[in-house]
Amino acid sequence: MKSQPNTTRHLGAHMSISGGLHRAVERAEQVEATALQLFVKSSRQWDAKPLEDPVIRRFRGELVRSGLGPFTLAHASYLINLASPDDSVWSRSIRGFSAELERCDRLSIPYLVVHPGAHVGSGERAGLSRVVRALDRALEGSARGNVMVLLETTAGQGSILTTRVFFHNVF
Repeated sequence: MKSQPNTTRHLGAHMSISGGLHRAVERAEQVEATALQLFVKSSRQWDAKPLEDPVIRRFRGELVRSGLGPFTLAHASYLINLASPDDSVWSRSIRGFSAELERCDRLSIPYLVVHPGAHVGSGERAGLSRVVRALDRALEGSARGNVMVLLETTAGQGSILTTRVFFHNVF
């Protein structure tokens, strides 16, 4: 007998980490969410203070207790531009994204959402090439293999890589 697909739907929201990462879980429970999205650091800064073991233990414990663990996603910083033609910005974006992958791994967050970025005038093909190379570099290393990267595309403005570009040129 063929097994039926899981048709359970999950509904959640992006919750604030103000007051600590564990607070995002509490906030999700307050609205009876069955999924959770959060930032693992400030979305508007490149650097973050290192995660301390008590913070990691408390957050992981809250995920397990709440049952939200498998349905938790982190969103990468808005500063990251994996398509940037500027080598300085591109390298910084790869380092920043790698750090967020590591934070997700340490926090047991299975998914990390990132906007691919903008080609800033270099063209769609060049921007896509930069994204692919950046993802390859960021995903090197065994610990990061525990986190699935989800590319969040947009309707597109200016040089931002869009859904149309990804579906027609990548897949």
